[in-house]
Amino acid sequence: APVPCLLHLAGVLADGMLPALTRDHFERSYGPKVHGLYHLCRLPYEEDAAFVLFSSTSALFGSPGQANYAAANSVLDSLAPHWTAQGQRRAWSVQWGPWAEVGMAVQKNTLQRAKAMGVGALSTVHGMSIMGSVLASNELVVGAVPVNWAKYLRSAYPEAPRFLAEFEAEARKAAPAKSAGGEGSLGTSALASLSPEERVASVRAALRDLARSVVDAEDLAADAPLLESGMDSLSGVEFRNRLVTEFEGIRMPNSLIFDYPTVDALATFISSQFGDTAVAVPGLLATPAGVADTAAPTDSPEQLLERLNDHTAGTPLFLIPGAGMQSGGFRSLAALLPVPVFGLSWPKGMLARNKWPSTLRDLAELLFGEVCKVLPTGPYLFAGHSFGATVCLEVSRIAQAQGAQVALVALLDPRSLPPLMVDIAGAFAATRLTDSLALLSQTVPDGSKYSDLLQEVSSLDPAERDAKVRLSLSAAVLTSLEHVHETSKWYSSLLATHTGSDGTHLAGRVAVIRAAESWRQPPAGREGAAEAAVRSFQAATFQSDAEVAERVANVEGLLPPMLVPGTHFSMLHQPHVVTVALRLCRALDEAVDEAAA
Repeated sequence: APVPCLLHLAGVLADGMLPALTRDHFERSYGPKVHGLYHLCRLPYEEDAAFVLFSSTSALFGSPGQANYAAANSVLDSLAPHWTAQGQRRAWSVQWGPWAEVGMAVQKNTLQRAKAMGVGALSTVHGMSIMGSVLASNELVVGAVPVNWAKYLRSAYPEAPRFLAEFEAEARKAAPAKSAGGEGSLGTSALASLSPEERVASVRAALRDLARSVVDAEDLAADAPLLESGMDSLSGVEFRNRLVTEFEGIRMPNSLIFDYPTVDALATFISSQFGDTAVAVPGLLATPAGVADTAAPTDSPEQLLERLNDHTAGTPLFLIPGAGMQSGGFRSLAALLPVPVFGLSWPKGMLARNKWPSTLRDLAELLFGEVCKVLPTGPYLFAGHSFGATVCLEVSRIAQAQGAQVALVALLDPRSLPPLMVDIAGAFAATRLTDSLALLSQTVPDGSKYSDLLQEVSSLDPAERDAKVRLSLSAAVLTSLEHVHETSKWYSSLLATHTGSDGTHLAGRVAVIRAAESWRQPPAGREGAAEAAVRSFQAATFQSDAEVAERVANVEGLLPPMLVPGTHFSMLHQPHVVTVALRLCRALDEAVDEAAA
């Protein structure tokens, strides 16, 4: 029977900078889009059939490293009006931007990067609404993407192209009046008010955050060459463009990462643009009342506490990550919360190994001491993910025992609440470096490259796998991986010897926010080596929903459990982290209101 409608959604990425693109790169992107459409058009269609072609904003704006993909989508944009003009078919081509819940941007974890450049994401409901409007219109080629034009034009182009001149004019009208020199996201006028030493420290810390998000390394040494730490020419372009946005008014040469190859060198270069004198700037945002000034973090590796967002109003929230993880894993969540957020984790280089705390209580006391340096008096708001939830409970009990008010303890998918019924220390002690890499592949936003590596080495003997992994990873990623491996074993030993509550009841609210997708549930399709390793380990060590419920059943102030989409790890990534933030915001508001009553 004739087909009544065609929706052409096929697309394959084969990214690379122009000098590196080969015929194979073009065929991989061009084939599904263009040749695939050619074959589909040979089917019989009803006379008034609608043809809806899913194109991309890469064909509208261009996209670094995607010349082949942009060219393929441009063919669709040309065919839709051509077919319609000839009376052959009713066709529309929609140049979609990223979708927030499905599609390539979610699979490749590029939503945060797009947002940093001023490009928003469409919800499924919004996208379907747009498609309905397109089908009811006579516009045959339509761009569908939410854009912050002022931010996008600054980050994407040295000068706005002529075809975007209208949007540039709108951005200028909408932009607030700025002082001379501009004001980027990091506040160039605020940086100008700092002493040269403070300025270098602030710029260095900001650069490390940006670089870590680009190369997907939770730890990145300030003196590590970026091009040897996971950054390539494509991500280097993105990094440079983000710096243009964040440090507005600072000249950034196109050869930036070649001229200044490390974070230290970049920080010195950017700071030098301000001169050697601090300039007083009126109207700077004040630090929240009762909160110590941590706005200019140092680059010391021995830092238990890390600021995760720039908010200054409201009661701070302190987040504790899971075993072996660092505070950076909470950045997506912190960006969505309306209060100051700090992370507490054990960084690389924090004391000699023989001086690490030997009990969970000792660790919790050390962490609470860091909290008190930022917020000397309560009420306190704590949240912890996975093993961090257990640490969070112990920190809260110590705070309360010292007479402090703990308004909220939020447990994000806790799976290791005492008493434990498994030999968790033994389970962690038996893990190899590849097991820690499997864990890392699930906890960082773009962990697919680590999953691919594990799949590649899965046929080797265990010892050979570790050796191959060491040779395949950059120095920065390998250092982070070894830290994850060592601290995970240490954390598990603390947990194994922890006897649980000392009888102290928590007076504040306790919220359990649980991932809806069971970690025991077998996958619907084929399971990769990384996923299989993580699921097997979780099945051996994680507590079930019933076991978790049993351990918190007698907690006073316990709120009804809240479910969020995703798995134990993906709940902290886009798009699921948005729901986590909403649930947490509600708990925060209610806890603060109750504490103030």
